[in-house]
Amino acid sequence: MINILLAITVGKIIETILECLLALLIIIMVINTFRIKKTAINNKKDIVELDNKKLKNHLIKAIQIPTISPISLEEDTTAFDKFEKFLEESYPLVHKYCEKTVINTHALLFKVSASEKTELLPIGFLAHQDVVPAEPKGWDYPPFSGEVVIEDGVEYIYGRGAIDMKVHLLATMEAVEHLISVGHKFNRDVYLCFGFDEELSGRLGAFQIVNYLKEKNITLEFIVDEGGVVLDGSMLGIDGKVALIGNSEKGYADFTLTATKDGGHSSSPIHPTSIEVLAKGITKLEKHRFPTRWTPSTIELFEELTPFMKPGYKFVCANRKIFSPILKYVLCKVNPAVAAILRTTLSPTIMSGSAGFNIIGREACVNINCRMLPGDTKDSVLKYIQKIVGKDIEVTWQPITCYDPPSKISSAHTDSFQTIAKAISLSFDKLVPAPFPFIAGSDAKFYYPVAKNVYRFSPYPISEEDTTRIHSANERMATANLAPAVNFFINLIKIS
Repeated sequence: MINILLAITVGKIIETILECLLALLIIIMVINTFRIKKTAINNKKDIVELDNKKLKNHLIKAIQIPTISPISLEEDTTAFDKFEKFLEESYPLVHKYCEKTVINTHALLFKVSASEKTELLPIGFLAHQDVVPAEPKGWDYPPFSGEVVIEDGVEYIYGRGAIDMKVHLLATMEAVEHLISVGHKFNRDVYLCFGFDEELSGRLGAFQIVNYLKEKNITLEFIVDEGGVVLDGSMLGIDGKVALIGNSEKGYADFTLTATKDGGHSSSPIHPTSIEVLAKGITKLEKHRFPTRWTPSTIELFEELTPFMKPGYKFVCANRKIFSPILKYVLCKVNPAVAAILRTTLSPTIMSGSAGFNIIGREACVNINCRMLPGDTKDSVLKYIQKIVGKDIEVTWQPITCYDPPSKISSAHTDSFQTIAKAISLSFDKLVPAPFPFIAGSDAKFYYPVAKNVYRFSPYPISEEDTTRIHSANERMATANLAPAVNFFINLIKIS
Protein backbone atom coordinates (compact mmCIF):
# COMPACT_ATOMS: atom_id res chain seq x y z
CA MET A 1 0.00 0.00 0.00
CA ILE A 2 2.83 2.36 0.90
CA ASN A 3 4.57 1.55 -2.40
CA ILE A 4 1.39 2.42 -4.31
CA LEU A 5 1.07 5.74 -2.47
CA LEU A 6 4.72 6.51 -3.14
CA ALA A 7 4.27 5.70 -6.84
CA ILE A 8 1.23 7.97 -7.03
CA THR A 9 3.14 10.73 -5.25
CA VAL A 10 6.21 10.38 -7.52
CA GLY A 11 3.96 10.31 -10.59
CA LYS A 12 2.21 13.45 -9.45
CA ILE A 13 5.51 15.19 -8.82
CA ILE A 14 6.77 14.29 -12.31
CA GLU A 15 3.49 15.44 -13.86
CA THR A 16 3.70 18.76 -11.98
CA ILE A 17 7.32 19.27 -13.05
CA LEU A 18 6.42 18.63 -16.71
CA GLU A 19 3.49 21.04 -16.50
CA CYS A 20 5.77 23.71 -15.03
CA LEU A 21 8.39 23.13 -17.71
CA LEU A 22 5.74 23.40 -20.42
CA ALA A 23 4.40 26.60 -18.87
CA LEU A 24 7.94 27.99 -18.66
CA LEU A 25 8.57 27.09 -22.30
CA ILE A 26 5.39 28.87 -23.39
CA ILE A 27 6.34 31.93 -21.33
CA ILE A 28 9.80 32.00 -22.96
CA MET A 29 8.24 31.68 -26.42
CA VAL A 30 5.82 34.52 -25.73
CA ILE A 31 8.68 36.68 -24.45
CA ASN A 32 10.68 35.83 -27.60
CA THR A 33 7.73 36.99 -29.68
CA PHE A 34 7.09 40.28 -27.91
CA ARG A 35 10.70 41.32 -27.57
CA ILE A 36 10.99 41.49 -31.37
CA LYS A 37 10.19 45.03 -32.42
CA LYS A 38 9.61 46.46 -35.85
CA THR A 39 12.32 48.62 -37.28
CA ALA A 40 11.10 51.92 -38.67
CA ILE A 41 10.30 51.86 -42.38
CA ASN A 42 10.96 55.17 -44.09
CA ASN A 43 7.74 56.37 -45.72
CA LYS A 44 9.35 59.45 -47.26
CA LYS A 45 9.48 59.19 -51.04
CA ASP A 46 11.82 60.79 -53.54
CA ILE A 47 10.21 60.24 -56.92
CA VAL A 48 11.32 61.81 -60.18
CA GLU A 49 8.71 62.30 -62.88
CA LEU A 50 9.92 60.46 -65.97
CA ASP A 51 8.79 60.20 -69.57
CA ASN A 52 6.86 56.91 -69.38
CA LYS A 53 6.26 56.82 -73.11
CA LYS A 54 10.00 56.97 -73.76
CA LEU A 55 10.70 54.29 -71.14
CA LYS A 56 8.13 52.03 -72.74
CA ASN A 57 9.47 52.57 -76.28
CA HIS A 58 13.02 51.85 -75.17
CA LEU A 59 12.01 48.50 -73.65
CA ILE A 60 10.02 47.57 -76.76
CA LYS A 61 13.03 48.29 -79.01
CA ALA A 62 15.37 46.40 -76.70
CA ILE A 63 13.13 43.30 -76.74
CA GLN A 64 12.95 43.41 -80.53
CA ILE A 65 16.70 42.76 -80.75
CA PRO A 66 17.12 38.98 -80.21
CA THR A 67 20.36 38.93 -78.22
CA ILE A 68 20.38 35.20 -77.58
CA SER A 69 23.34 34.02 -75.50
CA PRO A 70 26.29 32.92 -77.65
CA ILE A 71 28.27 29.79 -76.81
CA SER A 72 31.35 31.30 -78.41
CA LEU A 73 32.43 34.37 -80.37
CA GLU A 74 32.52 32.23 -83.52
CA GLU A 75 28.72 32.38 -83.60
CA ASP A 76 26.73 35.11 -85.34
CA THR A 77 26.64 37.87 -82.72
CA THR A 78 25.40 40.72 -84.92
CA ALA A 79 22.36 41.12 -82.63
CA PHE A 80 24.74 42.41 -79.96
CA ASP A 81 26.15 44.94 -82.41
CA LYS A 82 22.59 46.13 -83.02
CA PHE A 83 21.92 46.29 -79.29
CA GLU A 84 25.05 48.37 -78.72
CA LYS A 85 23.92 50.73 -81.49
CA PHE A 86 20.48 50.95 -79.87
CA LEU A 87 22.08 51.99 -76.58
CA GLU A 88 24.13 54.67 -78.34
CA GLU A 89 21.03 56.14 -79.96
CA SER A 90 18.83 55.89 -76.86
CA TYR A 91 21.29 57.27 -74.29
CA PRO A 92 23.36 59.99 -75.96
CA LEU A 93 24.40 61.72 -72.73
CA VAL A 94 25.79 58.51 -71.24
CA HIS A 95 27.87 58.01 -74.36
CA LYS A 96 28.98 61.65 -74.43
CA TYR A 97 30.04 62.06 -70.80
CA CYS A 98 30.94 58.53 -69.68
CA GLU A 99 33.98 56.46 -70.50
CA LYS A 100 32.93 53.42 -72.52
CA THR A 101 35.07 50.29 -72.79
CA VAL A 102 34.19 47.29 -74.98
CA ILE A 103 35.65 44.07 -73.58
CA ASN A 104 35.90 40.78 -75.45
CA THR A 105 33.90 42.08 -78.41
CA HIS A 106 30.49 42.61 -76.76
CA ALA A 107 30.84 43.14 -73.00
CA LEU A 108 30.17 46.81 -72.22
CA LEU A 109 31.63 48.83 -69.36
CA PHE A 110 30.56 52.44 -68.72
CA LYS A 111 32.38 54.57 -66.16
CA VAL A 112 30.60 57.61 -64.74
CA SER A 113 33.31 59.71 -63.09
CA ALA A 114 32.79 61.42 -59.75
CA SER A 115 32.17 65.14 -60.09
CA GLU A 116 34.98 65.92 -57.65
CA LYS A 117 38.02 64.05 -56.38
CA THR A 118 36.93 61.65 -53.64
CA GLU A 119 38.22 58.89 -51.39
CA LEU A 120 34.94 56.99 -51.79
CA LEU A 121 35.20 53.68 -53.59
CA PRO A 122 33.16 53.28 -56.80
CA ILE A 123 29.90 51.35 -56.96
CA GLY A 124 28.78 49.05 -59.77
CA PHE A 125 25.49 48.09 -61.41
CA LEU A 126 25.40 44.81 -63.30
CA ALA A 127 23.10 43.56 -66.03
CA HIS A 128 23.36 41.18 -68.95
CA GLN A 129 22.41 41.90 -72.53
CA ASP A 130 21.66 38.31 -73.48
CA VAL A 131 18.43 36.35 -73.22
CA VAL A 132 17.53 32.67 -73.44
CA PRO A 133 16.09 31.36 -76.72
CA ALA A 134 12.35 31.61 -77.33
CA GLU A 135 10.43 29.42 -79.74
CA PRO A 136 7.16 31.06 -80.92
CA LYS A 137 5.13 28.00 -79.92
CA GLY A 138 3.29 28.64 -76.67
CA TRP A 139 3.53 32.41 -76.90
CA ASP A 140 0.38 34.49 -77.28
CA TYR A 141 2.47 37.11 -79.09
CA PRO A 142 5.76 36.71 -80.99
CA PRO A 143 8.56 36.51 -78.39
CA PHE A 144 10.67 39.26 -79.95
CA SER A 145 7.83 41.60 -80.92
CA GLY A 146 7.62 43.71 -77.77
CA GLU A 147 3.84 43.60 -78.10
CA VAL A 148 1.93 46.00 -75.86
CA VAL A 149 -1.19 44.39 -74.38
CA ILE A 150 -3.77 45.57 -71.84
CA GLU A 151 -5.12 42.79 -69.62
CA ASP A 152 -7.50 43.38 -66.72
CA GLY A 153 -6.71 47.07 -66.89
CA VAL A 154 -2.93 46.54 -66.67
CA GLU A 155 -0.64 47.38 -69.58
CA TYR A 156 2.12 44.85 -70.28
CA ILE A 157 5.00 44.59 -72.73
CA TYR A 158 5.43 40.99 -73.88
CA GLY A 159 8.70 39.54 -75.04
CA ARG A 160 11.83 37.61 -74.18
CA GLY A 161 13.93 39.69 -71.81
CA ALA A 162 11.01 41.75 -70.49
CA ILE A 163 11.80 40.50 -66.98
CA ASP A 164 15.16 38.77 -67.44
CA MET A 165 16.66 41.29 -67.75
CA LYS A 166 16.58 44.07 -70.31
CA VAL A 167 14.28 46.14 -68.12
CA HIS A 168 16.97 46.08 -65.42
CA LEU A 169 19.75 47.04 -67.83
CA LEU A 170 17.73 49.90 -69.30
CA ALA A 171 16.75 51.16 -65.85
CA THR A 172 20.43 51.70 -64.97
CA MET A 173 21.05 53.53 -68.25
CA GLU A 174 17.89 55.64 -67.85
CA ALA A 175 18.97 56.60 -64.33
CA VAL A 176 22.44 57.78 -65.37
CA GLU A 177 21.05 59.54 -68.44
CA HIS A 178 18.56 61.43 -66.27
CA LEU A 179 21.11 62.41 -63.62
CA ILE A 180 23.51 63.74 -66.25
CA SER A 181 20.67 65.70 -67.88
CA VAL A 182 19.83 67.53 -64.64
CA GLY A 183 23.46 68.28 -63.79
CA HIS A 184 23.70 65.89 -60.83
CA LYS A 185 27.02 65.92 -58.99
CA PHE A 186 28.17 62.31 -58.66
CA ASN A 187 29.66 61.61 -55.23
CA ARG A 188 31.76 58.73 -56.50
CA ASP A 189 32.54 56.81 -59.68
CA VAL A 190 29.76 54.57 -60.95
CA TYR A 191 30.38 51.58 -63.21
CA LEU A 192 27.73 50.00 -65.44
CA CYS A 193 28.83 46.44 -66.27
CA PHE A 194 26.93 44.61 -69.00
CA GLY A 195 27.91 41.03 -69.84
CA PHE A 196 26.50 39.13 -72.80
CA ASP A 197 26.48 35.40 -71.97
CA GLU A 198 25.11 35.21 -68.42
CA GLU A 199 22.42 32.73 -69.41
CA LEU A 200 25.11 30.21 -70.36
CA SER A 201 28.05 30.85 -68.06
CA GLY A 202 29.16 34.48 -67.96
CA ARG A 203 32.71 33.49 -68.87
CA LEU A 204 32.76 35.52 -72.09
CA GLY A 205 31.28 38.67 -70.58
CA ALA A 206 31.19 39.24 -66.82
CA PHE A 207 34.30 37.18 -66.12
CA GLN A 208 36.28 39.25 -68.64
CA ILE A 209 34.95 42.52 -67.18
CA VAL A 210 36.18 41.41 -63.75
CA ASN A 211 39.60 40.61 -65.21
CA TYR A 212 39.71 44.13 -66.67
CA LEU A 213 38.81 45.69 -63.31
CA LYS A 214 41.49 43.60 -61.59
CA GLU A 215 44.09 44.74 -64.12
CA LYS A 216 43.15 48.36 -63.41
CA ASN A 217 43.23 47.76 -59.62
CA ILE A 218 39.62 48.92 -59.31
CA THR A 219 37.76 47.90 -56.15
CA LEU A 220 34.04 48.56 -55.81
CA GLU A 221 32.31 49.39 -52.52
CA PHE A 222 29.31 47.35 -53.61
CA ILE A 223 27.59 46.01 -56.68
CA VAL A 224 23.92 45.40 -57.45
CA ASP A 225 22.96 42.69 -59.94
CA GLU A 226 19.68 40.99 -60.78
CA GLY A 227 18.26 38.87 -58.01
CA GLY A 228 15.63 39.38 -55.36
CA VAL A 229 12.40 41.03 -56.43
CA VAL A 230 9.41 42.74 -54.88
CA LEU A 231 6.94 40.07 -53.75
CA ASP A 232 3.58 39.91 -52.02
CA GLY A 233 4.31 39.41 -48.31
CA SER A 234 1.02 37.64 -47.57
CA MET A 235 2.57 34.17 -48.01
CA LEU A 236 4.68 34.97 -44.93
CA GLY A 237 1.93 36.73 -43.01
CA ILE A 238 3.11 40.25 -43.84
CA ASP A 239 0.78 43.04 -44.88
CA GLY A 240 2.22 44.71 -47.96
CA LYS A 241 5.22 43.77 -50.04
CA VAL A 242 8.69 42.46 -49.32
CA ALA A 243 11.86 43.55 -51.13
CA LEU A 244 14.25 40.61 -51.19
CA ILE A 245 17.92 41.57 -51.55
CA GLY A 246 20.09 38.62 -52.47
CA ASN A 247 23.23 38.56 -50.35
CA SER A 248 24.39 35.14 -51.51
CA GLU A 249 23.89 32.77 -54.42
CA LYS A 250 23.45 29.02 -54.68
CA GLY A 251 26.07 26.96 -56.44
CA TYR A 252 25.64 25.32 -59.84
CA ALA A 253 26.62 21.94 -61.30
CA ASP A 254 25.30 19.42 -63.82
CA PHE A 255 25.53 15.65 -63.43
CA THR A 256 24.96 12.87 -65.95
CA LEU A 257 23.14 9.71 -64.88
CA THR A 258 23.82 6.76 -67.19
CA ALA A 259 22.10 3.37 -67.15
CA THR A 260 23.42 0.57 -69.38
CA LYS A 261 21.48 -2.61 -70.17
CA ASP A 262 21.14 -5.01 -73.12
CA GLY A 263 19.32 -3.31 -75.96
CA GLY A 264 17.35 -5.00 -78.70
CA HIS A 265 14.09 -5.08 -80.59
CA SER A 266 11.11 -3.48 -78.87
CA SER A 267 8.92 -6.49 -79.75
CA SER A 268 10.77 -8.70 -77.27
CA PRO A 269 11.93 -6.48 -74.41
CA ILE A 270 14.21 -7.72 -71.66
CA HIS A 271 13.29 -5.98 -68.45
CA PRO A 272 14.47 -3.79 -66.92
CA THR A 273 15.60 -1.69 -69.88
CA SER A 274 18.14 1.09 -69.48
CA ILE A 275 15.36 3.67 -69.57
CA GLU A 276 13.39 1.81 -66.90
CA VAL A 277 16.45 1.69 -64.64
CA LEU A 278 17.03 5.39 -65.21
CA ALA A 279 13.37 6.20 -64.54
CA LYS A 280 13.52 4.40 -61.19
CA GLY A 281 16.64 6.36 -60.31
CA ILE A 282 14.97 9.68 -61.11
CA THR A 283 11.95 8.67 -59.03
CA LYS A 284 14.23 7.82 -56.09
CA LEU A 285 15.84 11.27 -56.31
CA GLU A 286 12.44 12.90 -56.25
CA LYS A 287 11.39 10.89 -53.19
CA HIS A 288 14.68 11.41 -51.37
CA ARG A 289 15.35 15.10 -51.82
CA PHE A 290 18.17 16.84 -50.02
CA PRO A 291 17.25 17.59 -46.41
CA THR A 292 16.14 21.12 -45.61
CA ARG A 293 18.42 23.29 -43.49
CA TRP A 294 18.95 26.85 -42.39
CA THR A 295 21.81 28.84 -43.87
CA PRO A 296 23.13 32.19 -42.61
CA SER A 297 21.17 33.95 -45.38
CA THR A 298 17.85 32.29 -44.52
CA ILE A 299 18.40 32.98 -40.82
CA GLU A 300 18.98 36.68 -41.62
CA LEU A 301 15.90 36.64 -43.86
CA PHE A 302 13.61 35.53 -41.03
CA GLU A 303 15.27 37.78 -38.49
CA GLU A 304 14.45 40.79 -40.69
CA LEU A 305 10.91 39.74 -41.65
CA THR A 306 9.62 38.31 -38.36
CA PRO A 307 8.91 41.71 -36.73
CA PHE A 308 6.50 42.57 -39.55
CA MET A 309 4.51 39.33 -39.46
CA LYS A 310 1.00 38.84 -38.10
CA PRO A 311 0.86 37.43 -34.53
CA GLY A 312 0.54 33.73 -35.42
CA TYR A 313 3.34 33.81 -37.97
CA LYS A 314 5.43 35.97 -35.67
CA PHE A 315 5.04 33.55 -32.74
CA VAL A 316 6.27 30.62 -34.85
CA CYS A 317 9.14 32.45 -36.57
CA ALA A 318 10.31 34.16 -33.37
CA ASN A 319 10.75 30.65 -31.99
CA ARG A 320 12.27 29.26 -35.19
CA LYS A 321 14.64 26.88 -33.38
CA ILE A 322 11.79 25.27 -31.45
CA PHE A 323 9.43 24.99 -34.42
CA SER A 324 12.19 24.32 -36.95
CA PRO A 325 10.99 20.92 -38.33
CA ILE A 326 7.37 22.12 -38.68
CA LEU A 327 8.39 25.51 -40.06
CA LYS A 328 10.64 24.06 -42.74
CA TYR A 329 7.94 21.56 -43.73
CA VAL A 330 5.28 24.26 -44.08
CA LEU A 331 7.56 26.66 -45.95
CA CYS A 332 8.39 23.98 -48.50
CA LYS A 333 4.65 23.61 -49.18
CA VAL A 334 4.12 27.35 -49.65
CA ASN A 335 5.97 27.84 -52.91
CA PRO A 336 8.71 26.03 -54.90
CA ALA A 337 10.90 29.14 -54.74
CA VAL A 338 10.59 29.23 -50.94
CA ALA A 339 11.46 25.53 -50.77
CA ALA A 340 14.53 26.17 -52.93
CA ILE A 341 16.10 28.50 -50.35
CA LEU A 342 15.99 25.71 -47.78
CA ARG A 343 17.57 22.82 -49.67
CA THR A 344 19.95 21.87 -52.42
CA THR A 345 17.77 21.07 -55.45
CA LEU A 346 18.07 18.48 -58.21
CA SER A 347 16.15 18.82 -61.49
CA PRO A 348 16.17 16.35 -64.42
CA THR A 349 16.44 18.42 -67.61
CA ILE A 350 17.77 16.63 -70.73
CA MET A 351 17.15 12.93 -71.39
CA SER A 352 18.31 10.59 -74.17
CA GLY A 353 17.75 6.92 -74.82
CA SER A 354 16.87 5.12 -78.03
CA ALA A 355 17.74 6.03 -81.61
CA GLY A 356 14.41 4.77 -82.97
CA PHE A 357 10.78 4.10 -82.10
CA ASN A 358 11.20 0.33 -82.20
CA ILE A 359 14.68 0.13 -80.71
CA ILE A 360 15.46 -0.52 -77.06
CA GLY A 361 18.54 1.58 -76.45
CA ARG A 362 21.49 -0.01 -74.73
CA GLU A 363 22.31 3.20 -72.90
CA ALA A 364 20.06 5.89 -71.43
CA CYS A 365 21.20 9.19 -69.94
CA VAL A 366 19.66 12.09 -68.10
CA ASN A 367 21.13 15.41 -67.02
CA ILE A 368 20.51 16.47 -63.44
CA ASN A 369 20.84 20.19 -62.86
CA CYS A 370 21.87 21.01 -59.30
CA ARG A 371 21.67 24.26 -57.30
CA MET A 372 23.66 23.93 -54.09
CA LEU A 373 23.27 25.53 -50.69
CA PRO A 374 26.42 26.67 -48.87
CA GLY A 375 28.13 23.62 -47.39
CA ASP A 376 27.50 21.40 -50.42
CA THR A 377 30.08 20.83 -53.14
CA LYS A 378 30.24 19.13 -56.51
CA ASP A 379 31.79 16.06 -54.90
CA SER A 380 29.37 15.86 -51.97
CA VAL A 381 26.36 16.15 -54.29
CA LEU A 382 27.72 13.48 -56.65
CA LYS A 383 28.21 11.16 -53.66
CA TYR A 384 24.64 11.83 -52.47
CA ILE A 385 23.11 11.17 -55.91
CA GLN A 386 25.09 7.94 -56.32
CA LYS A 387 23.93 6.72 -52.92
CA ILE A 388 20.27 7.36 -53.77
CA VAL A 389 20.16 5.95 -57.34
CA GLY A 390 22.22 2.85 -56.55
CA LYS A 391 24.97 0.89 -58.25
CA ASP A 392 23.07 0.22 -61.49
CA ILE A 393 23.40 3.87 -62.51
CA GLU A 394 26.70 5.61 -63.13
CA VAL A 395 26.86 9.22 -61.91
CA THR A 396 29.41 11.63 -63.39
CA TRP A 397 29.93 15.35 -63.23
CA GLN A 398 29.13 17.08 -66.52
CA PRO A 399 32.19 19.22 -67.40
CA ILE A 400 30.62 20.78 -70.52
CA THR A 401 28.79 23.23 -68.29
CA CYS A 402 30.51 25.16 -65.52
CA TYR A 403 30.79 24.30 -61.87
CA ASP A 404 30.21 27.28 -59.61
CA PRO A 405 30.39 26.64 -55.86
CA PRO A 406 27.94 28.44 -53.57
CA SER A 407 28.94 32.09 -53.23
CA LYS A 408 30.22 33.94 -50.23
CA ILE A 409 27.65 35.76 -48.11
CA SER A 410 27.63 39.55 -48.03
CA SER A 411 26.40 40.78 -44.68
CA ALA A 412 23.06 42.50 -44.29
CA HIS A 413 24.60 44.61 -41.54
CA THR A 414 26.76 46.87 -43.68
CA ASP A 415 26.39 50.51 -44.70
CA SER A 416 26.13 49.29 -48.30
CA PHE A 417 23.14 47.05 -47.55
CA GLN A 418 21.44 49.82 -45.59
CA THR A 419 22.01 52.25 -48.48
CA ILE A 420 20.30 49.84 -50.87
CA ALA A 421 17.46 49.35 -48.39
CA LYS A 422 17.05 53.13 -48.07
CA ALA A 423 16.95 53.55 -51.86
CA ILE A 424 14.19 50.93 -51.96
CA SER A 425 12.15 52.78 -49.34
CA LEU A 426 12.61 56.06 -51.22
CA SER A 427 11.35 54.50 -54.45
CA PHE A 428 8.51 52.18 -53.41
CA ASP A 429 5.55 52.28 -51.04
CA LYS A 430 5.84 50.46 -47.70
CA LEU A 431 8.31 47.77 -48.66
CA VAL A 432 10.05 45.62 -46.09
CA PRO A 433 13.66 45.01 -47.24
CA ALA A 434 15.29 41.75 -46.24
CA PRO A 435 18.33 39.66 -47.29
CA PHE A 436 17.86 36.26 -48.84
CA PRO A 437 19.85 33.58 -50.72
CA PHE A 438 19.37 33.98 -54.48
CA ILE A 439 18.35 30.56 -55.81
CA ALA A 440 19.41 31.07 -59.44
CA GLY A 441 22.75 32.11 -60.95
CA SER A 442 24.01 35.58 -61.84
CA ASP A 443 27.06 37.40 -63.12
CA ALA A 444 27.53 38.72 -59.59
CA LYS A 445 29.32 35.51 -58.57
CA PHE A 446 32.42 36.66 -60.45
CA TYR A 447 32.71 40.03 -58.70
CA TYR A 448 33.85 39.00 -55.22
CA PRO A 449 37.54 39.64 -56.06
CA VAL A 450 36.77 43.27 -57.01
CA ALA A 451 33.81 44.18 -54.77
CA LYS A 452 33.67 44.50 -50.99
CA ASN A 453 29.92 43.75 -50.96
CA VAL A 454 27.87 41.83 -53.53
CA TYR A 455 24.08 42.16 -53.62
CA ARG A 456 21.30 41.12 -55.99
CA PHE A 457 18.04 43.03 -56.36
CA SER A 458 15.68 43.49 -59.29
CA PRO A 459 13.68 46.68 -58.59
CA TYR A 460 10.25 45.75 -59.85
CA PRO A 461 7.26 43.85 -58.43
CA ILE A 462 6.57 40.44 -59.95
CA SER A 463 3.45 38.41 -59.29
CA GLU A 464 3.74 34.72 -58.48
CA GLU A 465 2.20 33.99 -61.89
CA ASP A 466 4.76 36.09 -63.74
CA THR A 467 7.69 34.40 -62.00
CA THR A 468 6.69 31.23 -63.88
CA ARG A 469 7.07 33.10 -67.19
CA ILE A 470 10.81 33.70 -66.71
CA HIS A 471 12.67 31.49 -69.24
CA SER A 472 9.24 30.33 -70.36
CA ALA A 473 6.50 31.50 -72.73
CA ASN A 474 4.73 34.86 -72.43
CA GLU A 475 7.40 36.66 -70.42
CA ARG A 476 6.10 40.17 -69.78
CA MET A 477 6.60 43.36 -67.78
CA ALA A 478 3.93 45.79 -66.58
CA THR A 479 4.76 49.24 -67.95
CA ALA A 480 3.80 50.76 -64.58
CA ASN A 481 6.93 49.12 -63.14
CA LEU A 482 9.38 50.91 -65.43
CA ALA A 483 9.53 54.33 -63.73
CA PRO A 484 9.89 52.92 -60.17
CA ALA A 485 12.82 50.76 -61.34
CA VAL A 486 14.57 53.81 -62.79
CA ASN A 487 13.83 55.80 -59.64
CA PHE A 488 15.46 53.10 -57.54
CA PHE A 489 18.77 53.50 -59.36
CA ILE A 490 18.47 57.29 -59.35
CA ASN A 491 18.00 57.26 -55.59
CA LEU A 492 20.73 54.71 -55.01
CA ILE A 493 23.24 56.83 -56.91
CA LYS A 494 22.13 60.04 -55.16
CA ILE A 495 22.49 58.67 -51.63
CA SER A 496 25.64 56.57 -52.20
